[in-house]
Amino acid sequence: MEHLEEILELSLDAGRLMLESNSEIYRAEEVIVNICRSFGIKNIDVFTLATCIYLSVNIEGKTYTRIRRIYKRETDLLRISKINRLSRNIVGGHYTVDSFREELHKIEEYDGFAWWQRAVTISASCAVFGIMFSTSSTISDFIITFIISLLTYRGMRWLNPYGLNAFISNMIFSIFMTLMAAFAVHLHIASDIDTIVIGAIMILVPGVAVTNAVRDTINGDILSGTIRTIEAIIVAAGIAFGVGMTLYFCNLGGLL
Repeated sequence: MEHLEEILELSLDAGRLMLESNSEIYRAEEVIVNICRSFGIKNIDVFTLATCIYLSVNIEGKTYTRIRRIYKRETDLLRISKINRLSRNIVGGHYTVDSFREELHKIEEYDGFAWWQRAVTISASCAVFGIMFSTSSTISDFIITFIISLLTYRGMRWLNPYGLNAFISNMIFSIFMTLMAAFAVHLHIASDIDTIVIGAIMILVPGVAVTNAVRDTINGDILSGTIRTIEAIIVAAGIAFGVGMTLYFCNLGGLL
């Protein structure tokens, strides 16, 4: 079959981008199957986990198998939407192999909003979320939460290339956020440490991972659902350990 190797690689690349963007398992598999079928491949078997894709096709009695490992994941709903739309358009025969490769490359290279736009939006959301939990919070609490969240987001982008595991990285950032909140309250810049900590840690909370874990489990992808659930628990444990340990030592040292 002409362009078979390219079709398989493009299918795996599309599936990889879906999973790296925190897509559900069934959605990534649907994209892979759509691409293969649109180019004339009929016998397709896909087994997808949150960390790996196994693709096997049978053509004229010969079986071709490919595996693609997933190393990073960052929520990007816009990228998921773009790849979904592209995979559905290709079913209508609107793309050749070359044109599809070009479109997929554009989606992969597209950065979306600038980092500072994301940082400001996320930080403002965290600050609003924090004051929702306390009627006694002040505008200074809102501002401090915003600043801590902004610095944390910048730190996450700086630390991301080093590939630290989820527990360690979330523990480091939760320690940093709690210390900053404790110093702000100690210096009487802010008044309510609970408001600041609750709001700031929302940038670390694995909400999408938990949601996808439930959806994968309901859709019958038990193994992927279990993997994502364990991942969410590890992240939550890192946050809890960092916040709890920092508050304990701050109380012990008289900072609070």
